[in-house]
Amino acid sequence: MLLASSNGGIRKAFGEFLRTPLFASLVLALILKSTDWKLAEPVQYGLDTIAGGLVPVALFTLGAQLATRVHWPRWRKVGPVLVMKLVLFPAVMALAVHWLDLWPWPGAMLILAASAPSAVNTFILAIELRADHELAAKCVFWTTVLSMFTVTLTLTLVVACGGSPAKAF
Repeated sequence: MLLASSNGGIRKAFGEFLRTPLFASLVLALILKSTDWKLAEPVQYGLDTIAGGLVPVALFTLGAQLATRVHWPRWRKVGPVLVMKLVLFPAVMALAVHWLDLWPWPGAMLILAASAPSAVNTFILAIELRADHELAAKCVFWTTVLSMFTVTLTLTLVVACGGSPAKAF
């Protein structure tokens, strides 16, 4: 939604996503995961090293973006993203868990995962696709801040309904 609104429609945004290195990497990862083929040790070490630094670099990039433009977000655009990501996604996942009879495991974990805030990858992808990266940064920031309350509420509801994510471990 975020990319489509600033880039000329869902079809164009999806087409641009399919041409990103992220999509090619995802396809390669799924192929490697579905087979027992292993990467060469030096290649695996390099990928593990890059993966270890991804989150700090992404958070640093997001922080730099937020620090350069300190002002109140455009609530007309950020508000719907907050409602969808923090309220509707967990509710839709709960319905899917019910319909697919996945309760309590892995249903409880799926519902909690759906209630998590937007990933920093949203911001990085918005930069890559030349979308509204300022809006993406604000959405990531505000979903993270408000997820303190929504994830706690979701976890409380999941446990009250008999699902305990802790039993999965």
